[in-house]
Amino acid sequence: MMGFLGGLLVVLTAYLAGRLLMPNRTHYARSRYEELTTSILLGLATLMTAGMAATWALGTFSFGIATLLSLGFAGGGVWRIRREWKQAVEPCAFPVWERPLMLSLAIGSVAMTLAWPLNEFDPILHFGLKGKLLFGGESIRGEAFHALTGEFGRIMTHPNYPLGIPIMEAWSAHFAGEWSDRWIQFPLAFWAFCLPGAVAFGLRRFGAQAARRGALVAACTPILYVMEFLHRGALDFAEAGLGAEKMLGGRGDLPVAAFVALACGLLLRGGRCRFLAGLAMTAAILSKNEGLALSAVLLLALALGALWNRGKGLKEFVLVGSAIAVLASPWLIHRTTLPAIDENYTEAVSYETVLHYWQEDESADKSPIPAKLYGEEWSEQSHWRPARIARYFGSEFIDVLSWGLLWLLFLLGIPQALRTPEIRWLLLFALGGLALYALILLVTPWFLIALHQKGIPARLILHLLGPIALLCSRVNQPKQDDPVH
Repeated sequence: MMGFLGGLLVVLTAYLAGRLLMPNRTHYARSRYEELTTSILLGLATLMTAGMAATWALGTFSFGIATLLSLGFAGGGVWRIRREWKQAVEPCAFPVWERPLMLSLAIGSVAMTLAWPLNEFDPILHFGLKGKLLFGGESIRGEAFHALTGEFGRIMTHPNYPLGIPIMEAWSAHFAGEWSDRWIQFPLAFWAFCLPGAVAFGLRRFGAQAARRGALVAACTPILYVMEFLHRGALDFAEAGLGAEKMLGGRGDLPVAAFVALACGLLLRGGRCRFLAGLAMTAAILSKNEGLALSAVLLLALALGALWNRGKGLKEFVLVGSAIAVLASPWLIHRTTLPAIDENYTEAVSYETVLHYWQEDESADKSPIPAKLYGEEWSEQSHWRPARIARYFGSEFIDVLSWGLLWLLFLLGIPQALRTPEIRWLLLFALGGLALYALILLVTPWFLIALHQKGIPARLILHLLGPIALLCSRVNQPKQDDPVH
């Protein structure tokens, strides 16, 4: 029970922190659903960023730090709610018959996340171990966070993985007074709950129907919850948090997707939301290493979009870039002191490596099992990596059980996106993200078939769900002539 209450308290604190930072209702219209979901995501981004800054400054993340930050953000959030108590909100964009669907998907995603304790490799060793060390008072500058090997074998699997998720887990444990492998996931259970609402908030300036469509496109994309929806009947739901088929739980891909969606939605709203978009991308950086690479792609897309539009949109590039540079600096500075992960893509992405995998067939030297056990995927298909990557991406694009109609809508929306100046950067970002992940898979030192069987290509592409849902839902919606952002 204490674990449940501790996690619930962190989520409530995140909501209040998000309400503190949310722009005024009068100038940035939204429904209560959009306000709730966007506030939770924005608050989680705030707690991650503030927690990382405090941990970097003091070396540890203690109960005292968690309490002081929570009191400050919660107090500010309560003040903001009281101040805006009588301000009107927009009506819910969903008709009555759609509301049970959205509610069941939202609540179901939370329930599925909490159905099992941490039980997979990534959630336990990449994030949970660090969270438990932080809860136990270990210094992030100590051997526990820096040493690769110890007396009993390997200590830290991915030492330079970000600390955002471990900080949220430690925050829950501090408030509960104990570590619970189930309930420390409580703040991590709301990514799928909140992502569609963040998409709707971004599209609200284009009308209620655009917001409704965006939320439905995002919420009804099956991979937000599980790969190959109902392919095995109800078994995936019965096994909830088990196996690589699930996106829910303590892994880092879903929070990256949620924060990227939030950042893109905030950029569409403009005004002061542009700085908050930088905060959201900082949280993506603090969730997983891919967040840093996606931040670079986003900034490049904004810059190219501004050039395409004859300078219009350059302010977005400056504000988002400045916010990321300031807010992410504690982690980026600390990251330089940490050993790299095994695949060390900073060094792997080189002309020589790209040329090697472009010219040479892949060998099975690094296969974790005999290559013949992969069957036709190894024996009868091309061993040329670019062809294999194209096949993997293509199989994702036509996998309706995982992606629904998302990729068809994206393909149909590209021509109009090219003709719509305000969302060209979204198209550039989505295409740039796909190119980035194709490059990462090209130079990875791991055996590519093994990564595919673990669902790695799908988990990477998931990060782009938000911007693609925003683009698909905007292209056929004329902009409203109203005074709100």
